[in-house]
Amino acid sequence: MTLKIKKVCITGFLSIFFLNIPVILFAQDNMTSYFMYGMPQSNFLNPATQPECNVYIGIPGISQLSLDFSNNALSFNDVIFYDAEIDSFITPLHPRGDEEEFLKRFKKINYIRNNFFTKILDFGFRSKEMYFSFHYGIKSETNINYSKDLMQFLIKANEGADIIDLSGFGGRVRLYDEIALGISINMDSQLTLGGRLKLLSGKAEFEVKNQDIYAEPGSGGWTEAWILNSTFDIKGSIPFIELYKTGEEIDSFELDTDREFSEYNSLLSGRKNLGFGLDFGAHYKAIDNLTISASIVDLGFIRWSNNSLVVSQDSQYEFRGIEFSIDDSDTSGFFSGVLDSIKESFEFIDKSEPYSSFLTSKIYLGARYYLSDKVNFGLLSKTEIYRGKFYPQITLSANVFPIKVFSASLTYSILNREFYNIGLGLGFKGGPINLFIISDTYPLVFTKGTPIPVHLKGFRFQFGFSILIGNNKEKKLMQDEPLID
Repeated sequence: MTLKIKKVCITGFLSIFFLNIPVILFAQDNMTSYFMYGMPQSNFLNPATQPECNVYIGIPGISQLSLDFSNNALSFNDVIFYDAEIDSFITPLHPRGDEEEFLKRFKKINYIRNNFFTKILDFGFRSKEMYFSFHYGIKSETNINYSKDLMQFLIKANEGADIIDLSGFGGRVRLYDEIALGISINMDSQLTLGGRLKLLSGKAEFEVKNQDIYAEPGSGGWTEAWILNSTFDIKGSIPFIELYKTGEEIDSFELDTDREFSEYNSLLSGRKNLGFGLDFGAHYKAIDNLTISASIVDLGFIRWSNNSLVVSQDSQYEFRGIEFSIDDSDTSGFFSGVLDSIKESFEFIDKSEPYSSFLTSKIYLGARYYLSDKVNFGLLSKTEIYRGKFYPQITLSANVFPIKVFSASLTYSILNREFYNIGLGLGFKGGPINLFIISDTYPLVFTKGTPIPVHLKGFRFQFGFSILIGNNKEKKLMQDEPLID
């Protein structure tokens, strides 16, 4: 692979890495929020949690806004770093960069994930021993998996390889909304149970399931030909796409995004790809100062029946090269040549029919020890389930409520197999207005000179505004005080 083509390929990957950051990998929720005092949105992680206030009303659109980006391979300083000798930022592709060291960062299978979530409507209220909650929110999820061999190929091409295994590549992009109704019930002085039912509506989805993709040399070696064997499935619900077919074989497609605003509004407000979700949770007061809790969130599915697309591909392709001038600054000719060559050799079969996809479920297990009414400590385990694989996380927290108008949570988490994650949550209350700002990933170590976070493989940020009315805890304490003549 020539130097210019190599730079084009690896630059494309690094662009994906950085462009996914502001869009905001997994999880729209901050672990820090689970134990945070005075934050009604904490019942989003456990439907059994009852806010201290008697009524809360979220400010429309900003009641809860969550951004999340993560990956399991690269820290920010692996992608771009400062070189003091030339007084400039460089990437691993720079002549002074270390490609071998860069490749060591990748695991056999790697992932990039980002999520976004916002509540458009959000409110809840207490009725005796029960607490009811309702919200309408929009979620987007992006999950991309890729193999170390893919990065080896992009950087080193076929250098020293007998076979190039790209089977780890795949992913999913999904946009949907949810209407949720929850209830929490104090069963007795020790046990609280909660549940939430969610009506889901899918707006768009695109998923690639790679079963087998690998390249091997032709009979005359890599210099003569590459034999690419490929088997994968594509599923999606893609608005505004038009397929052109010969029988079941797809010849081409066209994505028409030049639509009126009313058509996009109809897409977002319509309820055609329906699904259901369930959340369950419990709190149990084991002893006076210790409460344990558990919840399962996002058990459910979406049935994609509108604009559904199911495509399969199982072919072998012999690549003998294309004509391309390395002096040509326009690389579009190179890529269009590759795509045309692939199109001639691969058959994409349309099997479009309705299909279902599951939500990314989460399991929370927590314990909280109360040192006093103002100070407590928490331990939280979270496990996400994606495509049958488990992704565990652990968080320790110290939570304080020193005065009525302020609360804080300080956390330490093990995320993405990294041990450098400090989180901080701050809550402010002025009259009925409540504001919270939370992040699970404040960087601890920076590079010398220009500060670039070291070890940080992502970030989580969450904030929101709510109106809080009444305080059940303070009212109860007043009722418990003896009357004095």
